[in-house]
Amino acid sequence: GVSGKLEQLAHGLSEKVNLGEKKTMTSAAANKPIQVSGDKKDNTIFVDVIERLTVVLDSRGSMTHSYINGCITLKSFMTGSSEMRLGLSDGVSVTSLGISGKGASAVNTLVMEDMNLHECVRWDENKKEAVFTFFAPDGEFNLLSYRIKSPFRAPISVVPFLETKPRANSLDYVLRVRGEFPADKTAAHVSLVFALPHWANSVAVETASATAAAQGGDKGAVPVAGKAQFDRKTQVVHWQIAKIQGGTEVIVRCKIVLASNMDATACSLEDFGVVRVNFELPMHLLSGVSIKFLDFLYASGKTPNKWIRYVTQANSYVARWS
Repeated sequence: GVSGKLEQLAHGLSEKVNLGEKKTMTSAAANKPIQVSGDKKDNTIFVDVIERLTVVLDSRGSMTHSYINGCITLKSFMTGSSEMRLGLSDGVSVTSLGISGKGASAVNTLVMEDMNLHECVRWDENKKEAVFTFFAPDGEFNLLSYRIKSPFRAPISVVPFLETKPRANSLDYVLRVRGEFPADKTAAHVSLVFALPHWANSVAVETASATAAAQGGDKGAVPVAGKAQFDRKTQVVHWQIAKIQGGTEVIVRCKIVLASNMDATACSLEDFGVVRVNFELPMHLLSGVSIKFLDFLYASGKTPNKWIRYVTQANSYVARWS
C-alpha cells in the first residue's frame, strides 16, 4: 500500500488521470517536503511540468513582449532502477529537434523553439517524435527544458483607468484585473505591487469584485477582492488576492487627493509606475503541452506510483503605461 507520507501528499489530489496509475496533484501538495532515508522509499515518482512566463503588458492589456520558459522536473524515490519512457502529446512541435506536431491537438499547441535534454535522456532522432527514454537518478532533476516565443494569450490582463474629479482636485487610479483563462481554472497566490506618484498627497485604497458588481449587486453586496495596503513611506501599494477564477474580474481603486497647486486633469497614466504581477495557475499550461504516457520498461517488482502536476507561474510579469 501507499505509505503514510504519500497519503498526506494525496490529500492535495485534484483529479485522477486515466493513464495507468498516473495521478495529478495540486502544486501545494507537490511542494511539500519528502523525507527519504536509507532504504525507506515511497517507490514513487513525481513529475512536474512547470511553465514560467515573462510578459510585458501595455495600457490596453495587450502583450508587447512575451515568452515561456518550461521544464519537466522529476523527483524520483523509487525502490529499484527501471528504464522509463516519457511521451509528450502528439501536438507538440520542437524546432530544435525537428519534431512536428500532428493531429487536431497541434492546432492548440505552441511551438517549442529550443529544447535541452538531461544527459540521462536518450532520444531517437530518426523517429522525430517527442518520446524520451531514460534511467531516472535518485532525487530531483530536470528531464528537459524548453522555451516558447510564439504568441499566446496573457492569462491575466491588467487595464488601468484614470477618473479625474477637477472640483475636488482629486482622481481615482483604477486597475481592472481579469483572469483570461477557462472558468474551471483558478489562479492562486495573486499579488500586484505598484507605486503611486510622489505628488499623491492623500491616498485611500479600495478593492472589489468587478464581476459581482456587474451582476447587479449594490455597493454593500459587492465583496471585497483581497487585501490592499498603501505604504506611505515608499508610496507603494501591495494588493494580495487569494484567488481569481477564470473569466472573472477584480478591481483596485486608489483615491488620490492632490496638492492644492496641482490640476487633476493634467495627470496621466504615464505618471504611474510599473505594476508587478505574481500568480500561480495550477493544472493549466498555456503551451497546451501534456504528458501522453510515462511507462516503466523492464520493471521488476511492484509498479511505482506516478504523480503529475501542471503549473503556470509568473516569472517576470509586468504592466507599464509608458
